[in-house]
Amino acid sequence: MNARIYSVREILDSAVEKEGKRRSFYATAAVLTKNPDMKGLFDFLAEEEGKHLATFRQILNGLPEETSPDEPMIANSVYLDALTDEGLYSKLGAREFVQLAIDNWNIFRIAIGFEKDAILYFAEFLPHLSESNRDIVRGLIQEEKGHIRKLVELMELIGE
Repeated sequence: MNARIYSVREILDSAVEKEGKRRSFYATAAVLTKNPDMKGLFDFLAEEEGKHLATFRQILNGLPEETSPDEPMIANSVYLDALTDEGLYSKLGAREFVQLAIDNWNIFRIAIGFEKDAILYFAEFLPHLSESNRDIVRGLIQEEKGHIRKLVELMELIGE
């Protein structure tokens, strides 16, 4: 199996896209849910993902326009390919997908899965960032962990 080579720019582009899709998912879930506690949580998560989206855009905009020969390239085979696979999010924007998730109480498992995906994704390219950007991304990882805690707490409160 051949390893694909990723530039830091490609990884950050993908992070921007993933954050945008998660934000859209949470915003749609907030609109569709009838439970005020869940609505509050999903509004909060949509806002948080919006902040993360802005942070990754800022990091991306700070990169040189052209890929330089000394820019870190990340080689990996299946693992990083799976983390960057947008097929994992292919139904994310679909209203029916969110409605089905809410109706079947799968929303918490899906949301926790998204947060775990973000943590794994951020951690994978963390070593390839500048020290100042690593600190920013470490902070985002901590926020994602906090989101998981909030999701679990609400899930237990509601009686999932």
